[in-house]
Amino acid sequence: MDVKELREVLEERLSSLSDREKRLLLVFVPVLLFVLYLGLVFLPLKSSVDRYRERRELLLKKVNSLKVQLEELAALRSRLNPLLVKVDRGIGLDPSSYVKSVARMVGLQIDSVKVLAGETSNGIERDRLSVSFSQVELNRLARFINRLERGSYAFRVVSVSLSDYDENGLVSGKLTLYFFRRAQ
Repeated sequence: MDVKELREVLEERLSSLSDREKRLLLVFVPVLLFVLYLGLVFLPLKSSVDRYRERRELLLKKVNSLKVQLEELAALRSRLNPLLVKVDRGIGLDPSSYVKSVARMVGLQIDSVKVLAGETSNGIERDRLSVSFSQVELNRLARFINRLERGSYAFRVVSVSLSDYDENGLVSGKLTLYFFRRAQ
């Protein structure tokens, strides 16, 4: 069946319709075309727009979480940079001599300083030191620890063990501390 025959069949059927049926058809065809437009064009387009919005919101949440992580990273870097400066200063330093000199500065009598086996990780060497003391004032010990940890080099006290505390306010014991420097 070609187009011409189809047209003739349609004209014949339309001419056989009553006026009421023609009016109904005149209203129904545009409504049908509108419904088809909604179903075939508008609803899929709206669905695509909704998916786009959801994806956009998800990406914005991810970006915001990355911003928070970047702020945390910047805060960590600001704390790390001064420590790395101290680590770099420690190259070539004899930690036991330095510990003894700090003890002399605060008036603390040290019995012995032992440098124990160190470890190297990520280009940073960590030496472990054991410092023994006897019959020292607790205030001087606190100043000694404070001066070491806040000084120009990267020292961290990891343990303090006190064995005696006499009536004169003097203590004996041992400190264990780490000294960090760039590996040579």
